[in-house]
Amino acid sequence: MYKFLKVKPAFFVFMVLFIASGCTEHTYRERPQAVATIFPLYDIGRNIAGERVDMHMLLRPGASPHTFSLSPGDIKKISGASVIFAVGESLDEWSIQAAEAAGIEEVYKVSEGVNLRASAEDHSHGHNGDWDPHYWLSIENAEIIAENIYDKLSEKFPEDRGYFKENLEAYLEELEEADRKIRETLSEVQGRKLVVKHDAWGYFAEEYGLEIAGFFSSSSAHETTQRHMKSLYENVRKEGVKAVFYEPQFSVETVEQFAGDLGLELFMIDPLGGHEERDSYINMMLYNAEKISRGLNQ
Repeated sequence: MYKFLKVKPAFFVFMVLFIASGCTEHTYRERPQAVATIFPLYDIGRNIAGERVDMHMLLRPGASPHTFSLSPGDIKKISGASVIFAVGESLDEWSIQAAEAAGIEEVYKVSEGVNLRASAEDHSHGHNGDWDPHYWLSIENAEIIAENIYDKLSEKFPEDRGYFKENLEAYLEELEEADRKIRETLSEVQGRKLVVKHDAWGYFAEEYGLEIAGFFSSSSAHETTQRHMKSLYENVRKEGVKAVFYEPQFSVETVEQFAGDLGLELFMIDPLGGHEERDSYINMMLYNAEKISRGLNQ
């Protein structure tokens, strides 16, 4: 027959909190850490890392990598990480500063093996940006990114290589299915032309048979010149464009005025994600395909 000890409620609550706190702290400290600069890399990375590596993200959803600046809180959050996964190509050079400040040994560019496009704009704000950095906006490139992250995680944590490999293979299947859905969604708008907020969509357009007819500015840090706007007006009229696509990371004022002047519909597309319907890389890509299909079917 079991005998139960009488434990005072306050002591019981204290012990539960103490044990839970101790376990949580131990788990957090023991689990390796890795960092990604932007949400798409973070989400791809966490699909590979699973429960063996804690992934952190530097760029907050809704912010732009073109204007991002590090805070002391950002540095504190990533201290102790083994690697920062970065886009490179002048988009997130602040990752180098973050690594130095947080004592992280390596910033790893995930673009190895990606067929980079020539840049139509200067993302380096004063330094020549030779390549378009938005290569993650292509499922084919996302597969390469996933494989590169797998390689680096396996190098850093070789004891978990098999676990990472299983996660990679499962995620590649999900990406293939997403690619199939995107192609189906965009099947009726092949060859049509997009006017976008800034030139982030070249990889997407190239992969899915679309064309970029124009963009407003190179980034939120650059004002659109009158000469450029005049050229854009003329091009939109010439090409018979019916919709304009803006991005939540940038001010929509110029785009709204432009669309209003020409009687165009406005649609939001998101190159970075991290919100609601765009709460994963795959959901972000599916969301963008659906919005672009609707806009080009006007």
